[in-house]
Amino acid sequence: MFFPLGENALADRSAEQQDNFPGSNRWSGWRRRQKRVRQRLRSTPVCPKRTAMAAVIWALFIPACVAQRLLASGWQADDALLAATLPYAMGSLLALPAAVWLSTAVSADKQSTARFAVFFTTLTASTLLFTGLLFALNFQFGFSHWQQSPSWLVAIARTVTIGVSALYFFAVGGVRPLLPWGMVGMAVLAIGFSRGWFFRRR
Repeated sequence: MFFPLGENALADRSAEQQDNFPGSNRWSGWRRRQKRVRQRLRSTPVCPKRTAMAAVIWALFIPACVAQRLLASGWQADDALLAATLPYAMGSLLALPAAVWLSTAVSADKQSTARFAVFFTTLTASTLLFTGLLFALNFQFGFSHWQQSPSWLVAIARTVTIGVSALYFFAVGGVRPLLPWGMVGMAVLAIGFSRGWFFRRR
């Protein structure tokens, strides 16, 4: 076939038209960000043993902080205290590996101060998020035992209402027991992440 401009010129023009196509710059930017994330995860692989060890310690430390705060406020060491601290333990156990992976994907190739800030923020958000979701599931499980829904619309509305109410109650009263020792623990783990403690040795 005859190309008036030549095959190379036609290919260049086609590539230029694709770059000028609406949304192509956004798509290419998204692909570049994905490539950078994969490079960070390959260049700084996370150590599973250290992450699992830190997750177990974190899952024991946060409930201990909550239990100490509740005992000081007048709670008794009974089943109610165990039920109140169990969501914190499970949420912390899930939160730390997620925070390590996300922080590595975002800030593995950055300076130590940036890694500290990213991990501290990510660990705080993931701990509160997982614990809040577990509180919401606990509320929903408790209400579903003694309430029967007449229709699926009512069941959906009740599930959303209970979930939002549980998250609100957790945001109001569930964050306070984490202070101040929970923040101290997060700062210590963030220092360890910034110094490469969660990464494999080469």
